Amino acid sequence: MSEEKNITVPGGLNAINLGRHWAAIDGGEQVVALISMNVPNRIKGDRYDLYAQKAREALSVIGEVKSGEVVFDEENGYVFRQNLNHKNRSKKPREPKVYSLDFIQQG
Repeated sequence: MSEEKNITVPGGLNAINLGRHWAAIDGGEQVVALISMNVPNRIKGDRYDLYAQKAREALSVIGEVKSGEVVFDEENGYVFRQNLNHKNRSKKPREPKVYSLDFIQQG
């Protein structure tokens, strides 16, 4: 299980980080499925590479695959925050895109 930690998402929201995930984003800019990047420490090297490849392939069947973190905050519930690519991590980076996780029962 991944360690939870408090982070701040765009807009200054306090949130709990539930770890890194791959998400399938449908044409309507909505997350339709998630797969965690976290696996037990004993899964390394080629085994993890195969897991990652198969996870991304499975998600690509239903949408565009993006990587990011799943966070929870009291205002918005669960959200998926997309990772920025390396060139957008400068001194003045753009805000990462945040997607609602409406498909998760939240309440």
